[in-house]
Amino acid sequence: MLEIIQPENTIIPTHRDVEKTHVGNNNNNIEPKSNKQHTENAERNAKWFAEIFALTTKNSQDALKYDGNCLKAWLDQNPDLILNTDLINNEDVLKQYFTEMIASDLKRSTIVRQKTSIKKLLKGMMLANPFTANSLFNDWLKLALNKKPSAKKQAQDMGNKSLEMINSKLSNDCPLDLRNKLILNIAFDALLRAEEVCAIKIEHIDFSAETLFIPSSKTDKEGEGEYLFLSNTTLTLIGIWLALLTVKNGYLLRSLSPKKHIRSAPIKYRTVLDAFRSASVLAGKEYGYYTGHSGRVGAAVTLAESGATLFDIQRAGRWASEHMPAVYTKKASAKLTGMGKVAKQLGR
Repeated sequence: MLEIIQPENTIIPTHRDVEKTHVGNNNNNIEPKSNKQHTENAERNAKWFAEIFALTTKNSQDALKYDGNCLKAWLDQNPDLILNTDLINNEDVLKQYFTEMIASDLKRSTIVRQKTSIKKLLKGMMLANPFTANSLFNDWLKLALNKKPSAKKQAQDMGNKSLEMINSKLSNDCPLDLRNKLILNIAFDALLRAEEVCAIKIEHIDFSAETLFIPSSKTDKEGEGEYLFLSNTTLTLIGIWLALLTVKNGYLLRSLSPKKHIRSAPIKYRTVLDAFRSASVLAGKEYGYYTGHSGRVGAAVTLAESGATLFDIQRAGRWASEHMPAVYTKKASAKLTGMGKVAKQLGR
């Protein structure tokens, strides 16, 4: 198993970033012009990379840090190997790295994500990049990954029935219960990702239109925003929550003090995750059965069970394609299509 190094400011140490230049008998110890130019370009590129990194979502940042540190740990365990500006060298190093990762206990989806992260890191540091320079390297990795089973564990769906059971057990008189109730119901209605729940602002809620406006999201490449549906149940909960706030704008969901007083700071990703984990017990499951994605997945399954098409579900959840809705609703579709549909008609 790899020893994972916790995320720091530097993802991969600079002494491995670029191959050192040997100046030989140069008494002035001046770098060759070409190498000096590369260093300047690399520094400029690194600044752009840092700015782009700062604009990405927290989940994307954490994934890039984690994957970069996995590679760093592996390089530290193999001191004879470096990543530099030589394409053939980097092909050999990364082939060895991914061969070991594929043979390890890592999930296939994790290795695919690592490929994306390492590709970005190489680009950001202006190192030779086999992913963009050699299509045959990509073909090799794709075929090698095909040998590894794809057994990604999906988030458990929190459907409408489970949500109603949980709602009945959470009190509107307790700020913590009410906030958790809001988190679960908003995530379900609008098929929100956990980070999107944290970013909701009061001024983006339209009670008369029954909508929530999301200014930007993971799949909103144009930054046009999206209007999402909110049910009467959720809007009623929002009204009760707003009555407890001293402000009428800014973040909707706020952190709580140890005495359960509402603070001005918005909730964090961890708060959303804890709300779903705790709700698992209220639904008769073990703690942690539900995760931050369970409301979104549960809504997709509920839509499928109600006869919505994959395209409808894709649009509601703002997925880039129908692939993930199809994955999430696979179990529900088995009952609604094919022999499941015929069996109902036959009374079997």
